[in-house]
Amino acid sequence: MKHYVKLLASINAHTLLAVIIVLLHNVPLAAQAAGTGTNTSLRTAHYEIIAEPGAAALLPGLAQELELRFELYNRVFRFNTDLLQTPLRIRLFTNRSSYDLYLSMRQAIAGTDALYLHYNNHIWRELVVLRDGNDSTMLASQSFFQFLKAFIPHPPLWMVEGFGIYFNQIRFDAEEGKLLYEENLSWLDSAKSLGANLISPQLILTANVLEQSAQNMRVSSWALVSFMMNSSEHYRTLTESFLFLTPHNTAEENSRVVMERFSSWIDFNTLQSELVEYIALRKTFTEHITEGRHYLETGNTLMADYNFRSANEQRPFHYAPYYYLGLLSYYDNNYDLAENYFLLSLDNGGDQALIMFTLGLNAAEADRRVEAIGWLERAAAIDPQRYRARTEGLIQILRR
Repeated sequence: MKHYVKLLASINAHTLLAVIIVLLHNVPLAAQAAGTGTNTSLRTAHYEIIAEPGAAALLPGLAQELELRFELYNRVFRFNTDLLQTPLRIRLFTNRSSYDLYLSMRQAIAGTDALYLHYNNHIWRELVVLRDGNDSTMLASQSFFQFLKAFIPHPPLWMVEGFGIYFNQIRFDAEEGKLLYEENLSWLDSAKSLGANLISPQLILTANVLEQSAQNMRVSSWALVSFMMNSSEHYRTLTESFLFLTPHNTAEENSRVVMERFSSWIDFNTLQSELVEYIALRKTFTEHITEGRHYLETGNTLMADYNFRSANEQRPFHYAPYYYLGLLSYYDNNYDLAENYFLLSLDNGGDQALIMFTLGLNAAEADRRVEAIGWLERAAAIDPQRYRARTEGLIQILRR
């Protein structure tokens, strides 16, 4: 069983999507499965999934994941789902050769694990997915492209690029049946390197072709989306602009409509300076952990706590922030809270021997001797080279 601590004080704009995902935990599937020769298909509220031979067993899990992703995207975009012309089609493969061959027949570039094929005629559109036992790296962004273009076939370029990156860290926990959100900051260093040379918001909002500055355009689009999604001041302007997109407009026309909406509420010179400052001040997960450890070692527990909590907000399913927050609670003699943090670190993949050893020390300080001995013995059993000698003396003292 997983162990959780209520960390309400850390909830802010950066955890908005994480909260949304919790609300979507039990989205029901109204699905019908039907065999069609050698293929099997599954219909859900918004999808038709066609499984190639050998892939039928994966249909329920993929269907649940896609429905959760759809509902998450639409919590942001708020499209009228009654306007969908047909269910979004998915074609599922489990064999790499068959997957690549199918894409080549559709004149598409193979080599990924998911690819959305978009055509003017909606009956030809489909998302082709490979599930061959390896971790999926493309389904998050490609399923978003399919979602967006199902409602707006020609969206603004920045919307495609920026949100495609923004949503790319959302993973599906098949065991728990829910989405796991971690903010995607993999492009932050690139954005920082551009600094004041980030493409201006006006140019981002009106660009419709990736030219020689394609990389900068992607970086700048993500930076603008990340800034506005995390801004209490600009979030509403961003999401309300989606209501002015129309499926019959060209990308240029949709870009112009959004630009006009932004112009009614935003001073672009101010937006540019705020965007540059936002990128400059944002830290990566690694930066927060590194700074937190520095402050912990120098005794500045307030700044250490701030950095570890910030790291936890970015990656709530990573073990490291929980471990260091546990250490802070341990040094503050709050042993019950420390234990909860250490257990969270353990649940999220932390070093078992290290954490059990630390749990033993924590229990000993709390005068829970039997519990302390149990944790120390488990640490020594898991990694005797590191912990047998270190625990033997402690266990003897605890048994007196």
